[in-house]
Amino acid sequence: MTSQLLSSELSALIQDSKKKNTDLRNAAEKSLSDLKALPNTSEAQLAADLKRRPDFVKPFTLACATKAPKIAASGATCLLRLVVSNGLSSDSLRDVLQAFQECLDVQLKVLQALPSLLQNYAENLKGRLLTHAFQVCFSLHGSKTAVVSNTAAASLQQLLAFAFENVAAEDGRPSGNEATVLVSTQEGSIAVHSTASDAYHLLNDICLLAEGSKPQTLDNARLTPEFGLELLESLLVVHIDTVAKHLEYVHILRVRVMPFIIRMLSEKASYNVTVRTVRLLRLLLQRLLPAIMTEMGMAMTLINHLLDPSSSATWKRVLCLELWRDIHDDPALTRSAYTHFDQVKENKNIVGDHLAILVRLAAEKPAVIGLGQRSSGFETLHNLPAEQIAVEAGGLSGAISLPEDEANLNRQGINAKWSSVRTSCIDQVDKLEPPILPATYLYSLVLTCINRFSDGLAKFLLPFTVQADEKPRRKTKSSAKHQDQDALRADRHEEPTKEATIAQSTNASTSIQRRLPVNPLMLKDHENFDQICISALIVEHCWPALLATSSTFLNASLDSEYYHALIRSVQRFTQVAGVLDLETPRDAFLTTLAKHAMPSATVGISKTPVLGSFTNQQVNDIPDGDETRHGDGRESQSHFTMGMTPRNLLCLRALLNLGTALGPVLHNSWAIVFHCLHQVDVALVATSQRPPTHVFIDRNDENETPEIDELKAEKSAVEFAVSRLFESTSSLPNEAFVQALECLCSLVYNVSGLPADHTSDQKLTDQEALSTNITRPRHNRLASISGVRTNETSTSRETMIILDRTTQVAQCNTARFCQPSSADSGWTTLTQLLIDHLCSSAVNSDVRISAARNLEGMISRITSLLGRDASANETIRRCLGALSSAVSCLWNFEGTKGGSEDLNTSLTSVALFRNVSDFLHRGEDPQSSLLLDEDVVRCTTDWELADLVRAQADEISTSVSWMCLVLRLARLSMNNRPEVRNSALHTLFGIFDTCGDRLDAEAWAMCFRLVVCQLLSAMITTRTKNVGDLDSRSWDDTSVILVQSISNTFNQSLATLSGHRALPFVWDQLLTKFTLLMNQHSLGLSRTIFGSLTENLVEIERMSCTRSISLDAAWALWVDNVPTFDALQESADNNDALIAYIQYIRQLHRMLLHGFDTNQAEALMLKLRLCISESAPVAYGSDVDEMTPVQRLVLETLTLVPMSAEEVLTQFVETVSSSVSLAYQTGENKTQKGKTYIALSKAAMGSLDGLAKQQSFRAHSSTAHLLGRIIRELEVPIRLKYKRQREGKGVPTWKKATSTLLSIMDADIMEGCTGTKKDKQSMWEAIVSISDAIMAADTDSCDSPSAISADQTFDIESFSQLQNIIIPSLGSPSIPDKIRRRYIASLFEHSLIHEPHPDDLARPEQELLDGLRSQHVGRVQDLPPQRRSKMAYMLVDQLFDLAAVHDGSVQRVRLAQIAAPYLILRVGLVLKAYVCDQPLRGLMPQPLSHKLEMHYVLKKLTELNSEPKAIPETSGVQSEHKKHLFLLFGLVTKAMKAARRDEEMRMALMAVLDAMGTDFGY
Repeated sequence: MTSQLLSSELSALIQDSKKKNTDLRNAAEKSLSDLKALPNTSEAQLAADLKRRPDFVKPFTLACATKAPKIAASGATCLLRLVVSNGLSSDSLRDVLQAFQECLDVQLKVLQALPSLLQNYAENLKGRLLTHAFQVCFSLHGSKTAVVSNTAAASLQQLLAFAFENVAAEDGRPSGNEATVLVSTQEGSIAVHSTASDAYHLLNDICLLAEGSKPQTLDNARLTPEFGLELLESLLVVHIDTVAKHLEYVHILRVRVMPFIIRMLSEKASYNVTVRTVRLLRLLLQRLLPAIMTEMGMAMTLINHLLDPSSSATWKRVLCLELWRDIHDDPALTRSAYTHFDQVKENKNIVGDHLAILVRLAAEKPAVIGLGQRSSGFETLHNLPAEQIAVEAGGLSGAISLPEDEANLNRQGINAKWSSVRTSCIDQVDKLEPPILPATYLYSLVLTCINRFSDGLAKFLLPFTVQADEKPRRKTKSSAKHQDQDALRADRHEEPTKEATIAQSTNASTSIQRRLPVNPLMLKDHENFDQICISALIVEHCWPALLATSSTFLNASLDSEYYHALIRSVQRFTQVAGVLDLETPRDAFLTTLAKHAMPSATVGISKTPVLGSFTNQQVNDIPDGDETRHGDGRESQSHFTMGMTPRNLLCLRALLNLGTALGPVLHNSWAIVFHCLHQVDVALVATSQRPPTHVFIDRNDENETPEIDELKAEKSAVEFAVSRLFESTSSLPNEAFVQALECLCSLVYNVSGLPADHTSDQKLTDQEALSTNITRPRHNRLASISGVRTNETSTSRETMIILDRTTQVAQCNTARFCQPSSADSGWTTLTQLLIDHLCSSAVNSDVRISAARNLEGMISRITSLLGRDASANETIRRCLGALSSAVSCLWNFEGTKGGSEDLNTSLTSVALFRNVSDFLHRGEDPQSSLLLDEDVVRCTTDWELADLVRAQADEISTSVSWMCLVLRLARLSMNNRPEVRNSALHTLFGIFDTCGDRLDAEAWAMCFRLVVCQLLSAMITTRTKNVGDLDSRSWDDTSVILVQSISNTFNQSLATLSGHRALPFVWDQLLTKFTLLMNQHSLGLSRTIFGSLTENLVEIERMSCTRSISLDAAWALWVDNVPTFDALQESADNNDALIAYIQYIRQLHRMLLHGFDTNQAEALMLKLRLCISESAPVAYGSDVDEMTPVQRLVLETLTLVPMSAEEVLTQFVETVSSSVSLAYQTGENKTQKGKTYIALSKAAMGSLDGLAKQQSFRAHSSTAHLLGRIIRELEVPIRLKYKRQREGKGVPTWKKATSTLLSIMDADIMEGCTGTKKDKQSMWEAIVSISDAIMAADTDSCDSPSAISADQTFDIESFSQLQNIIIPSLGSPSIPDKIRRRYIASLFEHSLIHEPHPDDLARPEQELLDGLRSQHVGRVQDLPPQRRSKMAYMLVDQLFDLAAVHDGSVQRVRLAQIAAPYLILRVGLVLKAYVCDQPLRGLMPQPLSHKLEMHYVLKKLTELNSEPKAIPETSGVQSEHKKHLFLLFGLVTKAMKAARRDEEMRMALMAVLDAMGTDFGY
């Protein structure tokens, strides 16, 4: 292939150069002869042979030098071929390169040869040869052809990479005797290899060309600054390591590259040149900073200077910030920059100045970033003008007003949608002009820089805080599961479940104290200790700038993504400062987070610093947030008008997480965390008016918006963070925990107003003194947490909130307080705090009760962890003494106040009853029974028991104390306040649930007699009193609680009472009391009573106690108390009550030994019918496609009724069939609005269908009566098929009714039909009526005309089936003729296709056919046919069939006799209409529908063989089966006259006359 090409090209050169260039011709002839002399064995052999002949390329080089396009192209082609095939000798390379340089007209061929030249002659391309190759590429790079220029640029990059690859390869070889070259640098001359020298000179020339200077070795080369920077970047990206090893290259970077970079940045260079410059600077900074530190310092100083708005354009500032962003992405680079610049006194503080500039940049344009009093989203900010935003920013100068109608480029606030770009400017190297940037992109870069700066410090330092010798603790499967669930809930902002909370509390109580986090500055032997020290210096020196910048953005308008990232960076920097034990920056950032965690309305009221030792930053106090009263008695919220936002809670969560992470080293800074948490608690309570406990979570808010959902999600996350924070205190060392607890207790004293050395007003008894034998701690006082005090209520509320938080901390540290030595565990501090508030009269009663409750709970948890050994007896005695004293005090308080003055006191008193009950039985055998003494059994009131208690004095038994406690609690259960009585009921029956297994039968009987029955009697009496201020709804709720609790207690006691004589009495008393309670007509109460009794009946059946109780009273309770609408409001929903009502009777039926008798069955069905009609509509649903639960239960319950008695069967049919037509009844009650009964109707049809197939139905003495009843109900939906617009899915109701009718009325049941004559006649009347309903249809009412055709087909098929069933039975002599006549009249009426003339129909006083003899004027208007024409034609066929001759039976004859006149009338109407109307039409044709009908009728008339006995005999007429034609002869002949122009009709009429003549013998 090569030989042929060369031979051809040489021949062409010889031919082209014969007359013009003798030297070229001679050289070509010689080369051609040499080529022909070579053996042509293979391409490789040919290349080797040519390589040994240096003169072979002479004609080609001469051809390139001729400048003639054709000859030069031929020479370049051959040279390209020789280069590719490696056929050039090394001696000819210089000539070849010279030739390439001379024939630039064939540019692409030259560029194609360069890659092969580098591949095949790499060892030879050195020195001048390499320079010549570069010159060729530089020459081609200047081409105006884009393809050539770009290809040359790529070749230049390849050549430059080739040169440095040779240097790297040479560096890898062992040093030998190769000659070296001296190059000059700032440090003197350096001896290098020739390859390194070549690369040095090339790099130096490229830098000179990029600067615009004259190169030293590359003659006549030209290079733009942009391409020069691109070449340098491409070189350094790949060969930066090679460059770093050679001082001569570093020298070039220092004296050429870096000054060029600084000049490009200083001058107003174009955008693409500046981008290339910044990219090159970034690369050098990342890889060669130590080598070019001085020059880099100058460049970075310039970069910082360019960030000034007056120094450069916005796009150049953006490039500088993007450079810093990439620097902060590499924490090691940031530390290196700080080390080489900020740590060296002679250098400028590059990193520090950069962060200081960020402070100015952040506040440069407050209107652009939406700077205000607090951070906000974008719902309302953009609706405000820029001037107002500037005012919100505190009157900051420099606010720039932006047009409101600009695009997203000028929108205010930092948002990922309009504050970011798809591609960074530093990566847009191909753009000639700067892109259009969003106005806020610059400030989003500032925010990104500080975020990445903080993250870099945290990623480097925080791993050092974990002790290396600390082995990971083994986790049980359950604890690991709970921790995984907790982490998942934290990510989803979900509330921890109860199970997880219990597990966490258990783990926290038993956790091992964790070690203090390691201060990385203590790791002096660590290999990275120098880097750790540098990081610490960065934190110590740079935190003010970072804090200022972060504070600015914390008040700016940021979207959720940017705001979360900012909070994370602040949190991480704070954690870094904390582990380094840098108190000032740590507290400063903690305070900043605390400030932004509070609602904006709370900031600025108080300027008292939280910590006396820290005065740089402050946490502003919040007001109490309580309600202040106006003069007219109205209440309003004076503070917290803006309320909490999700961002406030996010800051709080970050603060809490820091408390969790830095707990062991926070020391007095715990005060900031607790202070902020308390203020947020108060703010949330004040804005939502919720109780002070669980203020973060509210699950019952209505009308929630997405903003509220977000707030609730954040609240749940904060609550979870609070839980984690308090749980983390359990693993703190004692010293750290005591510090945290003292900060919290100081806050409590500060809130309540009690002095830290407060002495209780009341003297303690000896027992109390023993239980509180502690020393008083010294507290560090905090300033007032509230700048404004409004009244005592606000103080009490705040105090209770912080007391609850203190209790949570105590709960998590229960195991700590159980340690033998409690002096250093915080026990003394905590108990003294609670006792001070419990015994002080200076605080509100609510606070005292809260303190008592918290003290009692804490002691209960502690004693639950103690055993029954001697070492725990003293603790248990103190705890029990304290609780007994508290209960006694609160009881006395309840008695003096009458139970209505202090709600909190009552509720606390109720809660303590349960604890006292538990303490009374502590340590006893759970299997032992609680036996009551005879004296106790004889007591009938709690006062008698109280006397017994006083009589026994110190020898009082546990059972007596327990019974007295129960009766006292039962009396409290009828308190007028619903909160008190409901709590008392729950507590009372909770005690029964706990102690019930230990009560014997006598004890249970006494409890029912003295407690349960008395409670029910008191409830009935209270409900029946005419009290004007009685809240019936709250009493309904209490009654429900009481009934449910009694039912559960009865089930619990049944195992003990089974077989005891007291069981029947208890059961009868319960039913009696429940019956009286249901007289209150409460739906909820009825539902609860029936539901509870159902559960009791199930338990009675399970325990086989059915014979021990009376079921008649249970039946009477059910019959007399149907939860209907009679005594209910219209809006009430009684469905749940009815469901419980029906389930009750189903359970009762299972327990009856012989089922329901006849009277009970009839009463049952009457009540069930009432349940259907009186049930309320189902909320958020309908009964169109599915039955309501009540309807379904009713039908299922009806199947329980025995069908053996005919009375019951008849009543069953009445009940079920009435449900069929219930959907179509008019005059519905208002309470039934929304009910359709459609699904019930369909289900009832199915039940009737199944019933009709049962033997009991067919064996009934009056099947006709049952069928008649069913048919009449089925007729209703069929007749109103199109008048009921609403239908459910599936088959329409009227079609279901039709199918059910045909299924029921089979031949067997009609043949075996029984009953009286009256019942049978009534049944046939119903059949005739439903037949008419099938034939009829009000098509004008149909809302879907397209369905009429399909419905017509269905009716035709259904009517045909029905016709086959009732014909000829309808002709029976036992059936009156009026029934048959009504049936045939329906056939005639619905067979009319066109509306007849009114005069053609007989009047009531006339005979049927008299109308045909009337005289009237014809009609010419086009009468449309009816929409069910197919049905009409089918009915015409039925008329003809009924009048036709059959078997001559009596039934057929009777039917034919009645059908014949109607048939004559039907045909006569068609003929007379033609006779009267056709002459008036003139030449107009007869309407098609009229014509088709007439032809059809005439054909059927001709074919008909009528029943001889159906038509009376006529004198002169001898025909037997065609007598009907004689009756129509006159009309036929008149029609013949009218059809004189209609030949087709004349022929049809003639056929009628022919048939008449043939049958009459003509």
